[in-house]
Formats: sequence, C-alpha cells, structure tokens
Amino acid sequence: MHINPDLALAYLKRGDHHYSQGDWHQAIANYQQATRFRPDYASAYRHLGHAYCRLRDFGLAQSAYYRALDLQPDHAGSYYNLGFVFARQGNQQAAINHYNQAIHLNPHHAKTYFNRGLAHLRLGNSPEALNDLQKASELFQAHCRKGDYQQTLLLIEKLRSLVEKPKLLSHAG
Repeated sequence: MHINPDLALAYLKRGDHHYSQGDWHQAIANYQQATRFRPDYASAYRHLGHAYCRLRDFGLAQSAYYRALDLQPDHAGSYYNLGFVFARQGNQQAAINHYNQAIHLNPHHAKTYFNRGLAHLRLGNSPEALNDLQKASELFQAHCRKGDYQQTLLLIEKLRSLVEKPKLLSHAG
C-alpha cells in the first residue's frame, strides 16, 4: 500500500485552519489524521500538542511534545513547549530543565529565558530569575519586540524592588 505524504500535509493545514479559528477539537482531529498518514511527522505532533494546550489537556500535550522529540530530538521548540506545559502543571523544576534544553539548542529565543525566569521566580530563586529576565529583555530589544521588552523591564524593576526591600529593612534596624 502506498501512503501519500501530501495527505498528511493537507490534514496538517486543515488542522492549522481550525486552530486559527479557535476550533481546537477539529484541529486535534486533523492533526491526528496527519500523524496516521505520517507517523514520523514531528511537526504534526507539535501542532497537536499546541491544540491540547488550548484545551488545557496538559497530559496529552506532554505526550504529543515528547513524541515530537522522539522524532526530532534537536528541536528547541519542543523543549520550550514541554517547559511551558510543566510550568502550567506547577512543576517548575521540570519546566526549568526543559527550558535549559531549549536554550542549549537555541540560545537566542527570548521567550525561553523569560519563562525560565518566571519558573525560577516561582521557586524563590530571585538571582536566577533576574539573570534570565535580563537576558530576555536584551533579546527582546535585539529582535525589536518593544512590547515584550517593556513588559520584561517592568517585571525586572518590580523584582529588584522586592529583592532590595528586605535588604533595606535589615540595615535599618
């Protein structure tokens, strides 16, 4: 039996159309069809993971992203997506581990540093959070992402004031 790989691409594109319309269930159905026609289609698994994330089905999203990594182990975006999923599930250390992998593969993705910084912040690691947020702000600025740059600077300023406040209080006594 001959399987036409164009069918997998057609289902992926149909899934993308449904995804762009906010019809997550139809997107999932089409992405699943794409993987049936091409079980080695890493991109279809990543898109499937995105759609599951929209439904807040993080377990299935995680499975889809891990399958994508099995097929394409050097894809930074899949590690980033897994970091996002783990962060949403409250597992900040696992999120950081996956963000580390993403940064290793793509050290120029600002959002990865930003999200890793947030994960460090949630764990109470203020110095690491500040380092990551600073790096994210530099990359946002370099990539002309003014809104993200400004948002990150505000967060850095707020975090620095929280870190400095206890120091000032301890010296005042």
